[in-house]
Formats: sequence, C-alpha cells, structure tokens
Amino acid sequence: MYYCVVHQLRRLIDAAGRAANPVAIVVFGLVDFEQFFAARERAEQLRAAGSRLYPRLEDDYRYFNSMRPEHRQGMIALARMMNAALERMIADIVDEATFPSHVTLRYSNALRETDISSAATLSEIDGCIRPDWAMPCWPRAHMPLWKKCCRSIHRPSGSPAGIGITQLR
Repeated sequence: MYYCVVHQLRRLIDAAGRAANPVAIVVFGLVDFEQFFAARERAEQLRAAGSRLYPRLEDDYRYFNSMRPEHRQGMIALARMMNAALERMIADIVDEATFPSHVTLRYSNALRETDISSAATLSEIDGCIRPDWAMPCWPRAHMPLWKKCCRSIHRPSGSPAGIGITQLR
C-alpha cells in the first residue's frame, strides 16, 4: 500500500511540477482511531443500556472487520504507523534535489488532532463518524473535521506552518 501511495503522490507532484503557477499539496494523516473507538464504546454502552440510538451499530462489523472490539488495538497501532510513514514520506520527497521549487508539499495532522472521542461525533444510526462532521457538502453546519483541515492550510503567507492560501474555494 505504501508504494501505491508514493506512486500516486509522485504522479500528482509531476503534474504540479508542469504547472506554470505555484501549487500547494497537503497530505492529511488519518484520524485518531483511539478516540474514534472510545466514542464507539460509549455508543455501544448506550445501545446495551436500551437506548434507541444506534440501531444499526453492529452492521459496521460486516463491512469493517477492523471495527470489532478484538481488532481495535491493531487498528489504532496501524493508523499511528501509517501517519508516521506518511509524515516521513513527505519529508523525504520534499528533500529530494529534483523536487519542483514552485510546489509546496506538506503533511498535516489536523484530522488526528480533531477531538472525535465523544459519542456525539457518531451517527445516531450506525456509529460511524457523522457526515455533518466530515463533509463540506453536507447541509448541516458543524463539520469540525473539514474546518480543522481548512484551518491547517489557511494561514497567512510567511507562517512556517501555513502555505499562504488567502482564499479557500
């Protein structure tokens, strides 16, 4: 999987390198699965106590075996390893002599740093992350994951962590 990610990122960088204008690429790490599973455990406790919430909570296990309680620690460890590998990969690529000077490539841990440990971050139906917490196209107002991502790249020019985007579209 790592080589697939590297290959696709290199294709993106090559295309950006052919552009006449400055280009910024932000690679986001994975969410904190320890927090996600803590929220799922709270949802499971509510469900076990007779709550009408989360009527399809167990359905996720059919599609995502890694969400089962016995696999959660492995998933948490895998996500941490993946984030570390992504961060190292970005640093290595940026340090290459052939990296285009008008391309900015950054790793962001904004998703990992967003607090998703509350059961309120989960869908009341199936216990997955609520769409209104993640997607900008969703009609509700929250979108903490999306907002955290935007804040991670929307910094004034010259900021060491920012990439100088002045307007998000």
